[in-house]
Amino acid sequence: MILDSLAQHMTGFRQKIILGIFAFLIVIPSFFGGEWSKWLQAAILVATSLLAFYVILLIRNFQEAGSGASGKWYARPGLYLIAFICVVAVTSFFSVNKYDSFSLLFLLISYAVVFFGAYYFFRNWQFVQFIGYFIFATGVVAALISIVMFLFQSGERGSGFLFNANAMGSYLLFSLPLGIFLGMRQVGRRIRYLVLAGTLINVFAFILTYSYTAWFAFIVPVIITGVFFRKKIFTQKMGIRVIVAVILVYSALVGFHYSQTRNFTESLKVYNIITGEHFSSSFSQRLNFNYSTVQMILVRPLSGFGYNTFQAAYARYAYTLLEQPRYAHNYYLQTFAETGLVGGALFFVFLVLVVFQTIRIIRRQVDDQRKFILYGLWLGVLGSSIHTLVDFGWQFPAVFILFWLNAGVILAQENSPQDISENSLRVSAGVRVCQGLAIAVALGLFIRGVTLFLGVNYFQQGEMAAKDGEFGAIASAYDQGWTFDPDPSQLNLAVDGLGIGYLVLEPDQRAALKKRLQDNLVRNPEYYAGHYALGQLYYSDKNYSGAVHEYQEAIRYNPAFRPDYYYSLALIYFSQEDYQQSKQTILSILNRYNGLESTTNLNLPTQLAFLHLLLGQNYQVTGNVESARTEYQHALALKPGFSLAEAKLNELP
Repeated sequence: MILDSLAQHMTGFRQKIILGIFAFLIVIPSFFGGEWSKWLQAAILVATSLLAFYVILLIRNFQEAGSGASGKWYARPGLYLIAFICVVAVTSFFSVNKYDSFSLLFLLISYAVVFFGAYYFFRNWQFVQFIGYFIFATGVVAALISIVMFLFQSGERGSGFLFNANAMGSYLLFSLPLGIFLGMRQVGRRIRYLVLAGTLINVFAFILTYSYTAWFAFIVPVIITGVFFRKKIFTQKMGIRVIVAVILVYSALVGFHYSQTRNFTESLKVYNIITGEHFSSSFSQRLNFNYSTVQMILVRPLSGFGYNTFQAAYARYAYTLLEQPRYAHNYYLQTFAETGLVGGALFFVFLVLVVFQTIRIIRRQVDDQRKFILYGLWLGVLGSSIHTLVDFGWQFPAVFILFWLNAGVILAQENSPQDISENSLRVSAGVRVCQGLAIAVALGLFIRGVTLFLGVNYFQQGEMAAKDGEFGAIASAYDQGWTFDPDPSQLNLAVDGLGIGYLVLEPDQRAALKKRLQDNLVRNPEYYAGHYALGQLYYSDKNYSGAVHEYQEAIRYNPAFRPDYYYSLALIYFSQEDYQQSKQTILSILNRYNGLESTTNLNLPTQLAFLHLLLGQNYQVTGNVESARTEYQHALALKPGFSLAEAKLNELP
């Protein structure tokens, strides 16, 4: 009896730990996330490694391991997810930036751990209720913070701690449906009022994101809710609640606009938040991104460019010069471009199976109270799946983790509730194989998380040393950081931080820095930023032929979005008195930007001003005074008060 009681307490304690890990994975990205930061990556990888140890090792039947929404093996979403991960791993060997591809592969594996972990853990309905309310409560807190930050900080859109309004809109797509359905449950009046208040906060924050794409994605869940629950919604009592909610939200928006305009008549025109001009530009921008992404797919249909390499590869296939986006604003197209047709197809099949099999699972539920929570979770999955067709919400961990968690929780309801314990394991060969793989995955995620944490710690020490001008400390800190995390982007930061301080380093430190860059480019020959950084070092060493080659390689792989690359190359030609080559280099990029009024590159005016300045110098030394004057005036127009251009103008007769 005592041993049985102790075993039950141990099992309950372990389950609370697992539930705590899931709660941690919801909270950490929501309030300390934004896009992927090194600290956040480390925290999530370590947490999911612990989740793997606690949950995936308890798989009792290897034949269950596809997420079990159907008895047919080919209809199991989990199998397609595993196949997709394998394809990502293979294509990463052909990536244009292997570090970025393998780095995100670890994160993809951690997402899979969340998905399978949720599937095996959330068969206890009490845990499902807890996680549903927890997701909703976390969303309400995040929405409230977003509103406060919007009111007291300068900014045109509410983004909260995600620091991106579109991502915030995508995040709230999970919390909003949950609030609606949790409010329908038969609970106490106090809880219902709290849920209603939280839902109103979510709605207000959702509006303040001004994310048209998120609003569009929310239309489908709203329609589905109205169709399937019309008897619950279209009642006199519910109608009164909806009217009150609309009045409260509208009043809050009017009050907010009045605080900005101090014009009561204008503040009543809440519909003015939707502007046709902004919608049109946003739509055309996404079409440009998608068109370029299709071109990328056609170039490498099988291998793709490598997971997480869209921004690097996009530079050569850009349809416009508006910006070099980090994401395609369509997760599915980007997946096809990065992992090839096979990888994209596997992920798409996985998603389709998840969406439709969860519908079947929910409809089979007898208890309406359970249906309400599961519908709320499912509409979050559906809404975010629609939103990612036109935006990049899934690139943010706070959003994507909720997708995997919600999907796993719903699919877990296919099976009858079971008490997960070691005593119930069916020790078979399949179970042992699956346990061995789980151990390998857990250890891999844990080691990667720890080394990532140690690496970013040293990298930040290097950044602090750069601010203080301690050049020896910069090289030492970055060198230690690369030992734990060989991130090539940190090489570029080290070169930028050193600047002219590179010349005061010890010869062995300079040689080691160049060797790291060269080795990285052997692994990632298309990494344009690495080529430019190496060119900078060659230039500092007065190895001009080496610098010219590296600058040319940087331009080859990023031919449009970095005018400063052209400036560095043209400057070498100018210093070598090859004025014709210098002018041609400058004109080749200026002609691309001719007539372009604005881009998202905030440094573009300054970069173009320096190019015009150097072009004027080329004209001046070759005796073309009037052309030189024109170029100096162009430089001043782009950069008012540009002292170098003013000095050159004063030199002219």
